[in-house]
Amino acid sequence: VEAYLLCVGLIYDKPEGQALIHSALKQKHIADWWEVRASLIEGLGYAKDEGELSFLADELGVPNPLVAAAAASALSMFSEEPLPLRRRAVSAIVDSWLGYDEEAQKETSRKKETTEARDRLANVEGPFGEALKVLARQDHEKVQQWADWYTQHGAENDW
Repeated sequence: VEAYLLCVGLIYDKPEGQALIHSALKQKHIADWWEVRASLIEGLGYAKDEGELSFLADELGVPNPLVAAAAASALSMFSEEPLPLRRRAVSAIVDSWLGYDEEAQKETSRKKETTEARDRLANVEGPFGEALKVLARQDHEKVQQWADWYTQHGAENDW
């Protein structure tokens, strides 16, 4: 694992870094190697490339909270980019967080013994909230507060 993480550290900011990271992510043995996958995904954020927004948004919804948290961290690196890019990142994080919250609520309402969805939610709440604070320059704690704020102010041009 350390060798992979070292490689990510060496390439993430190089001109060919994004292509190498995407190539690595396509490798079968990395698909389920969550720690390495998370590190690679977080590395993509350093490029602050608008072309990565959709990919990173998709990674927010993967079933592994380590990877989802890394995607949120990568998106938070867009914090100094123009508002339209930040708005897309905020929208993606809020939508994914709402999805995690909905799954946890369903699990609770079914009185399931398992806590898989609730555990996932607990593991993404912190990273998602921190990313949103950096991107939106707001300070809310709960997903519904973020969703309400975004519904009311997301289209404005001064946040």
